Amino acid sequence: MKESLLFKTIQGLKKRAESNCEFIIQARAGNLIPVLCMFNHAANPKKIKSLEASGLKIPPDFREFLLLHDGATLFSHLEYGGGITLLDIEGILNLYEEYQEYLPEGWYPIGFDNEDLLLIDSKKVKTNSKAANYLYWSSLIDLAHNDVIDLKGNFEIWLDRLFMAQGNKYWEWNIYSAETYYITHE
Repeated sequence: MKESLLFKTIQGLKKRAESNCEFIIQARAGNLIPVLCMFNHAANPKKIKSLEASGLKIPPDFREFLLLHDGATLFSHLEYGGGITLLDIEGILNLYEEYQEYLPEGWYPIGFDNEDLLLIDSKKVKTNSKAANYLYWSSLIDLAHNDVIDLKGNFEIWLDRLFMAQGNKYWEWNIYSAETYYITHE
């Protein structure tokens, strides 16, 4: 059976990491940063059904991730923490319940970084196909103003790009031109 992009992406990152899931990334201006990527154990299929029972449609690639890892911490600085947290099923249900009044119908959070959320628009999910652009990034404030970033992809494409960008928010890169980069990064 052919391995999925999601599986190959996660395995590639794990091969780069030392046994304790630590590795060094190169950040802006040549800075080397020690980070940690930790993956939770696989989700129980019954827990996945509880997520679906709440009325949320789970994309095939995100379901595959949950069956491999029920959440993860990605690119967390060894000294300062942070990084992107991919929620476990319980965390998804809790945040969905907590933020439901702020979310567009059919949307639910699957991860966060500080006050920004990684969101699925389940109305755009195709049940038997990964070929759907359903992933968004937004703060709650921006979400309330309908100012979200369309990540133009699905979960496995986002994860592959995030790993290639070494944990950097690649979707923000296009806002920096030669004129603005040096003003904001001095």
